Amino acid sequence: MKVFRIKIRRGWACLLCGAAACILAAVFLPGAGKEQTLGRNAAEQIAFLEQFGWKTGAAPVETASVQIPQVFDEVYLRYNQLQLDQGFDLRPYAGKKVERYQYEITNYPNFTDEIRANLLVFEGEIIGGDVCSLALGGFMHGFSKESGEKTSS
Repeated sequence: MKVFRIKIRRGWACLLCGAAACILAAVFLPGAGKEQTLGRNAAEQIAFLEQFGWKTGAAPVETASVQIPQVFDEVYLRYNQLQLDQGFDLRPYAGKKVERYQYEITNYPNFTDEIRANLLVFEGEIIGGDVCSLALGGFMHGFSKESGEKTSS
């Protein structure tokens, strides 16, 4: 049985350990290495909505800064459950200001009232949102059309 020894200079050892730590963090830490959903501009935001089959105007009809509450009340807990159901989570953004971009949906099936898609964007990344009706007693659901078939309230 042969034993091999490898001599590595201290600088190289630190570099290798640092690289290994980064790789392990990306693989094992929650959220690390998570694919970003970019929403830096209208083109990226519209492309995001188009992947769900929605057609919109060329620009948002409304933009606003929104403060995510530090502590979620029952309404925000329900809204965050909607986000969790579609792969987002607003809890890491508690207490932070985000931008809300609202787009008119022009191809919502079997509905004549105004339908809007709301995108919540933090530092150029889409972190959540919904599709909703502006009608009195309307509805709100996730981005996918299928979630609209299951949810209406």
